Amino acid sequence: MVRFVEARPEHAVALAPKLREGDLAEVSAMGLTGVQALESSLAASCFAFTALVDDQPEAMWGLCPVTFMGDRGLLWMLGSDQVPRHAYTVLLTSKHFVENVNRLFPVVECFVDLRYKVSVRWVRWLGFLQEQTVLFGGVEFGFFV
Repeated sequence: MVRFVEARPEHAVALAPKLREGDLAEVSAMGLTGVQALESSLAASCFAFTALVDDQPEAMWGLCPVTFMGDRGLLWMLGSDQVPRHAYTVLLTSKHFVENVNRLFPVVECFVDLRYKVSVRWVRWLGFLQEQTVLFGGVEFGFFV
């Protein structure tokens, strides 16, 4: 069973060793470890949630304001191999999350490692469009809005 709770720092520590290979490759290209990516994303977020499967953190996501008084938010999500096993629930919840934060932040954006096809499909399914390609650590990332 999947439960969604407000994300906490201990969730980041518990989830980091279980991150999917694609998530690790993505954060590594940005020069971060899994725990660094989760902790820094959580610390910068105005909204962040954890998906618990059998009370264990299996995914975290949130939204970071791009500027203090701006109308742009940066979406992030990292998860374990449990995410595909609970895809329907995670997909619907992420869709509702983006719709809700989009009311507060008219522009929601994200960066996705273009090698990570599952993530690219997810952000496109959420309604994001790729505006440009940028490099992080020599890896092409799509900038989606």
